[in-house]
Amino acid sequence: FYFVFAIIFFWELFPEWIFPLLTGFSIICLTAPNNAAVSRVFGGSNGNEGLGLLSICFDWQYIASGANPMAIPLKAQFSNFLGYILCMVVFVVVYYNNIWKAQNFPFLSQLLFYENGTQYDQTLILNSNYEVDPTLLAEQGLPYYASTFVVYLLSSNMAIAATFTHLLLWNWDDLRSAWSWMTLSSIKQTWANFDWKVWQDDGMREQDISDEEIDPHYKQMLKYPDTPNSWYFLVFLLSFIVALVVIYKSDSTLPWWGFIISLLLATISILFFGALSAITGLGVNIQTFIQMIGGYLHRGMPVANMYFVLYSYNTVGQAQLLLGDLKIAQYAKLPPRAAFTAQIIGTLLGAILNFFMMNSIIDNQREILLSVQGTNIWSGQQPQQYNSQAIAWGGLSHELFSAGQRYQWVLWACVVGLFVPIPFWVTHRYWPKLRADYLYTPIIVYVLGY
Repeated sequence: FYFVFAIIFFWELFPEWIFPLLTGFSIICLTAPNNAAVSRVFGGSNGNEGLGLLSICFDWQYIASGANPMAIPLKAQFSNFLGYILCMVVFVVVYYNNIWKAQNFPFLSQLLFYENGTQYDQTLILNSNYEVDPTLLAEQGLPYYASTFVVYLLSSNMAIAATFTHLLLWNWDDLRSAWSWMTLSSIKQTWANFDWKVWQDDGMREQDISDEEIDPHYKQMLKYPDTPNSWYFLVFLLSFIVALVVIYKSDSTLPWWGFIISLLLATISILFFGALSAITGLGVNIQTFIQMIGGYLHRGMPVANMYFVLYSYNTVGQAQLLLGDLKIAQYAKLPPRAAFTAQIIGTLLGAILNFFMMNSIIDNQREILLSVQGTNIWSGQQPQQYNSQAIAWGGLSHELFSAGQRYQWVLWACVVGLFVPIPFWVTHRYWPKLRADYLYTPIIVYVLGY
């Protein structure tokens, strides 16, 4: 361990400090450094530079940061790789066929643009309440997305819909077991045996440890008292109250009922997308889908859309991190109550630390974060797309994405995605030797626009 640690420590000095070129190395780009077409396909060390075909990375932090290939099943890796290949083909075809006026805008970007390719000034269409003003919008015109980002929006919605169908077809028994507590008989039994004196709950679970179907790691955890549900209920209640205070004191423009809907969406989403992440080790970003729903619920209100996404999409992400930590705690045989306490402390400290780090990064890297391309270290892709989608979905959902509008297929992709997994499921059911089970359609479709 110490030998490997020493090697990693000294090696990381090279790509991170001494020789940053090692984070993304493309021989083809070096032979044609001023060729934009080559950079679009083979570049990729900088954010939004290119697709990175045949590029080599020598920094394990970048290789394993998104999805560690050492921890992902072969089936999922195959689907991921197939999605990448399709992504490169689709992006190049869309751009060089000038679909959605692609060549007016950067090859890769998350920003909004005027038709002539200059960056869209969203402040010119918002009134003093940060709502879209129809008169101002008519003066500025509707914004455009880079066409490759439209493909991302389209593939994201398609992947989200495909996730529901895929899991219902391939993992119906698992889902039925996960939701068994919602049956009428289970609810009646829970309430009949509910002990209101939650503080007296010792947390010990009564299960037959001789049952061979119980996970061996879980058996070892039965000797520890479980975390009482009341602890989770208390955290939820406090968080709910704080969130409502923030919504109304910060002039978020998000009504209380919109906040509740965002939480209900998160509750439903965590089952399906948490299951997909647990099975494949990969995930699907549901931000576009959530912003779409928020956009149609709160039309013309970009700020409300941002808060809607915050309390829905981020809740799902936090829940997945929580579940992942609990799984690690189980493997490490850490008592559940200790794991819960560590998570709460870490969350509180992390919120404070991240706040100061965020301000420091924004103050020192502001120009880079606002640029289209960024660098090989810093990129504003995530905040840029969060902002641009808030304007597009939150302010202009009907004008841009509804039936008959410029980007209508982003919305129709949800319908198409529901049917994508069906042919592969039928193929595997009747011709199993074709190994259609190696194709996780939600992953393929999502990475297609990634």
